[in-house]
Amino acid sequence: MIEASLRPIAVFLLALSAILTACRRPSASATCADCSVLLVSIDTLRADRLPAYGYAKGRTPRLDALARRGIVFEEAYSHCPLTLPAHASLLTGLLPPRHGVRDNVGFTLEQEHRTLAARFKAAGFRTGGAVSAFVLRRQTGIAEGFEEYDDALESEGAVESLAAVQRDGAVAVDSLARWIEGLAGARFFAFLHLYEPHSPYSPPERFRGADPYDGEVAYVDELVGRLIDRLKGRERLIVAVTSDHGEGLGDHGEAEHGIFLYREAVRIPLLLRLPRDAGAGTRVASPVAQVDIPATLLDLAGLSAEGLDGISLRPALAGGDVPARRVYSETFYPRYHFGWSELQAVTEGRFRFIRAPRPELFDLLRDRGEKRNVAGDRSGAVAAMSDWLARLTGASDIAAPGEVPGPLPARLRTGLTQCTNANSVEFTQSMVLSTIV
Repeated sequence: MIEASLRPIAVFLLALSAILTACRRPSASATCADCSVLLVSIDTLRADRLPAYGYAKGRTPRLDALARRGIVFEEAYSHCPLTLPAHASLLTGLLPPRHGVRDNVGFTLEQEHRTLAARFKAAGFRTGGAVSAFVLRRQTGIAEGFEEYDDALESEGAVESLAAVQRDGAVAVDSLARWIEGLAGARFFAFLHLYEPHSPYSPPERFRGADPYDGEVAYVDELVGRLIDRLKGRERLIVAVTSDHGEGLGDHGEAEHGIFLYREAVRIPLLLRLPRDAGAGTRVASPVAQVDIPATLLDLAGLSAEGLDGISLRPALAGGDVPARRVYSETFYPRYHFGWSELQAVTEGRFRFIRAPRPELFDLLRDRGEKRNVAGDRSGAVAAMSDWLARLTGASDIAAPGEVPGPLPARLRTGLTQCTNANSVEFTQSMVLSTIV
């Protein structure tokens, strides 16, 4: 029993402890107007190849630590399984039908679509980016708003495919880190793009093993760690790590990406670490969209996200609900490169629908791997999602790719995606069987 004379002291100490705890762990839903923001995009990274998402074979200690110290979004989805269109959505907060970039080749992001960098720059932030693949070169318009944008990649010589026009992510990490280190205490928005684990899978010797894709993931984990280490001491920093899209890895007959819209191609990781690890350990199960990422980063920094297709996920960071909604995905790669039909998809809480010449509907509660098409048993869900797609995309003409000058077009059109089993059932179901006239 506490003696009466000591009770006021005990009450004071309890109150002080509560205040100190609150200071150590701020609310995850609070804004941070004086924070800097780092956005890392790891190209072609499947969410389910990270231990943070249940993958037992993964070797990603730095991303695992980031997940423990931050918020994990378990069902984040890309809007396109291609690098340039996906990054156009990631950096503008707009869906592909709005920003108009539908393929890696022949499309440019127009200046009327303000990028995340432009919005941060207008608010007084310094803005810098470093990318690791030619497809994100500044000529695509993706660099709009960046005062510093390192895209120095060698594109001459014997280049046989787009996948070959890249650089080691270590170069991009060092470039961006040096730029940040030169800013002293200025607020900044920094964007890092790492091309690992995009094919060809060729990890450093120390990461080579039975699965070269996993080796590349392990290497990119090390690269993210290098950058985080060089930013130590910057406590007022918001860090978001995500991907542009996933990778087929043969799950539905596609070795790489671009043609299909199954979960392995469009489900992406999303890890968010806030200052002083606010919200650490939170996991958000509701589906969220790629366009929600810029909306959330702007909102966390106390800036307006007006005009974006995404919504801020700030309420969910402290355990709140994400509004129930549908997430849109598309790929026009089959149309532009093979003369087949494009594919469009809808993801919601339970069902995923893929609009194709043979529609596909998957019940994620019973079939996470999307192996059983239940469209014939769920005509109501198919009709509702088809109507939603029609309203979203409208009846406008599909833009044709523009001309790409010089010797690059033939290179850029090769090597993006290959299907390993053209006779598989999954291939014949979704690979568009009708030719466009």
